[in-house]
Amino acid sequence: CQHYLMGGINVDGKGATNIPGLYAAGECSHTGVHGKNRLASNSLLEALVFSRLIAEDITKNRRKDDRASVEYPMASPEGKPLPHGIRTEIRHIMQKAYFIKPNYEEAEKGLARIKELKDQVYNGGYEITADYVETKSLVTVAYIILSEVLERKGKDE
Repeated sequence: CQHYLMGGINVDGKGATNIPGLYAAGECSHTGVHGKNRLASNSLLEALVFSRLIAEDITKNRRKDDRASVEYPMASPEGKPLPHGIRTEIRHIMQKAYFIKPNYEEAEKGLARIKELKDQVYNGGYEITADYVETKSLVTVAYIILSEVLERKGKDE
């Protein structure tokens, strides 16, 4: 039974990704502190430690003129409903491609389909609902994880 994901988003020692201003902590991040196997209770400590490091780094490096903006250029409050089954399809793709260890053949096929789904979700003119925002997040994370898996192919073996 899958109950914890050893994260796929690579971060440095302060929880920063390779995208300026974007951090990751908890199950989504790959900090390297667990190696290939997570020990019981270490994940809680990891989340607490890296969350603190991230908060300190953000506080230290933020500029006073920084403003967060969220744009949904192709979504609108009056848009059409999001089709059913997209999240289930993402889950199946991810379980085939990266359940416990990467299946590179499935990851390549999965990434191609995730790109299609990402384009559909981002540009489909769907109504902005909690389901839409969650689906958009899931397809984005799936895209990042599978891209990283394929980029690291052969390096982790």
